Amino acid sequence: MSGAPLCPFCGQAPDHASPDGRNRKWLLDCCRCGRFVITFEALDEVPAFPDKHLLSYVCRTWPDESSVPEILTSNMAELARRAPLRTIPEKRDWLLELMGQETTVPGSVSQFDGSRDYPLVTARSPDEVAFLMNALTNAKLLAGIENGTATVTMEGWERIAHLRQSGPNSAFVFVAMSFAPEMTALFDEAIAPAVRDAGYEPFRVDRKEHANSIDDEIIGNIRKSRFMVADFTGNRSGVYFEAGMMNGLGRTVIWMCKKEELEAVHFDVRQRNFIDWSSVEDARKRLYARIRAIEGEGPNVPIGA
Repeated sequence: MSGAPLCPFCGQAPDHASPDGRNRKWLLDCCRCGRFVITFEALDEVPAFPDKHLLSYVCRTWPDESSVPEILTSNMAELARRAPLRTIPEKRDWLLELMGQETTVPGSVSQFDGSRDYPLVTARSPDEVAFLMNALTNAKLLAGIENGTATVTMEGWERIAHLRQSGPNSAFVFVAMSFAPEMTALFDEAIAPAVRDAGYEPFRVDRKEHANSIDDEIIGNIRKSRFMVADFTGNRSGVYFEAGMMNGLGRTVIWMCKKEELEAVHFDVRQRNFIDWSSVEDARKRLYARIRAIEGEGPNVPIGA
């Protein structure tokens, strides 16, 4: 076993490296890519893995502070699928959102550092973030770029406010589920608290007053939501329609079903990674962890969480 390796994701020297020769693993701590365990074999294979920047995002945003992700040759693709897939315009908007989150006082320089924090945008390198920052500057949403930092302008704050109201960067989460009375506790005691604890706002169409067609209301609110929580307990056809629409928009669907009813779910979606909950408390804990793992911390995350 030779000296400490470079971080396999960013290629830079990690801040800390601890070998575990007996189990053929390294514990690496990188300011850019987070803290993770990686086997000797995976360390050799990651440089050729095409989505290693997504692994960097997953490790940097790992939601469970009591554990660290473990990178194996057998799970790299699975872990990479936890990262959101964003278009270039979506990355630009998400970068602006992150810079707003990292601004302590409006008008001050954001603490977001593109040279260090580029994995949070699922960018491949600091150069990609520099390109996105230049685009935001040209649109007058940022000012004063210097060494990977900048200041959000008033126009930038207006854009952030708009993004938080609609689309893939919004704080809204569409909840598709049965509205039967026996499902009330699942929403009130599990889904809604988990979504809010993760920093988002749940939306259930039957709990909103409106004068529109119910179909128009559903479609409109799916379009403006960042992702969806779809619970298939009760096997309601509307949940399949709503989940299919969100999936078609290329946004995340978090699949849920009561464990004893999972076999009743249609075979077309049964291969999805369902949260097969056994109790309301189990549903809440696992949904919160899944949201943090896939979507990360939302813009409304409670202070001190």
